Amino acid sequence: MKKLIVILTIFCSTFILVEGNAQTNSELLSKPYIEVTGTHEMQIVPDEIYVEITIQERVEGKTKITIEEQLEELKKGISELGIDLKNLNLSNSQSNYIKIKWGKKDVLNRSEFVVKLKTAEETGKVFMLLDKLDLQNARILKVDHSEKVELQKQARILAIKAAKDKANYLLEAIGQKPGKAILVKEHKYSDYMENTNGIYSRVAGVAQSTYSIERKDKTKEIGFKKITLRSSMYVIFEIEQ
Repeated sequence: MKKLIVILTIFCSTFILVEGNAQTNSELLSKPYIEVTGTHEMQIVPDEIYVEITIQERVEGKTKITIEEQLEELKKGISELGIDLKNLNLSNSQSNYIKIKWGKKDVLNRSEFVVKLKTAEETGKVFMLLDKLDLQNARILKVDHSEKVELQKQARILAIKAAKDKANYLLEAIGQKPGKAILVKEHKYSDYMENTNGIYSRVAGVAQSTYSIERKDKTKEIGFKKITLRSSMYVIFEIEQ
């Protein structure tokens, strides 16, 4: 019997809690109100471009060209382009067993480096350097923007202002106007958005997800698809009486 009393007590407490929340929501929306959604979208040019470069030991004749030798050439070339070497960092390193042409097995080391660049023009110069150094394995890893947080904030502010503006002109049409906001909610998809393909480079006018160093026309400039920054705010305003 005591167990039964405890269970009934818990059930009653839970019911009262749910009922209390329902009353709160009902009171919140007891006055006339209008529901609106404001959105804002901006497109920004990335100013942080991350290029991943794979350097692998290679055999020319019977001479093995090491990663260290190739890396020194890469560092020299990057410095001559005016790029700070602090922006070049090791990403991954591993070894592979491969067959070389005279039938023996050898261990060729491979290392991946990431260099952070600022512009499409700078990126194009780096790829030309890689071509010159015979570093054929490279790709644009990702793009970003250095002021992402501030831009996200601006997008949210403009979205909620758009919601207020929408409420104003809708109610003005029937001779009324919005009062205070009683609920503000940001839609889940609002965020710093990148295209699902990630990165784009322009080769002969075609958008591609990676950049081909072996392109035929090296006069074409690299371009990046702009990053889309989108925000959507759902707001409930009271209608002034």
